[in-house]
Amino acid sequence: GVGQAAVILFPTLAVLRLSVTPAASGLLMLPLALGGVAATVGVMMALDRLGARRLLAAGGAATLAGVLLAAAGPATHWSLLVGAGLLGLGITGLSGGSLRYAAGRAVAVELQGPAQGAVALLTNVGVLAGSLLFGALAGVGQDERAALEAAMLAACVLMGGSFLAANTQGSA
Repeated sequence: GVGQAAVILFPTLAVLRLSVTPAASGLLMLPLALGGVAATVGVMMALDRLGARRLLAAGGAATLAGVLLAAAGPATHWSLLVGAGLLGLGITGLSGGSLRYAAGRAVAVELQGPAQGAVALLTNVGVLAGSLLFGALAGVGQDERAALEAAMLAACVLMGGSFLAANTQGSA
């Protein structure tokens, strides 16, 4: 959910980091959409072969890499384009079929509906929490660009901790 909140603010990040118009930032978001399409197709083709856990880990890594590159990498069109593509791959890999598949397989058949509903609810809570985090941190200080970059980096720390915790569950 926090990653989805980052998607919402990605055009603003482009405007602030690259000094482009809001209209031009829309074109810079095309790799985000293309990454999402590629992730959807990839997850459909690889889910049963690779398993949800591996695909979720890959989605988490791509999400973090995309946000870090776009928010902390060089302020260039290429950094933002590649970051957007990675974010599109990652966030779709995280919030698409893999997560619902894992939730459905973790419970008995009669609980699969509520489990998938819980995934949707928790994802929306994450979007709300991420939006609150971005709003609180982006409103600090005089430099809007630096504040938004700091908010994106804080989101990376939060997402990274969540991904680490999720990937260590049950592996001990």
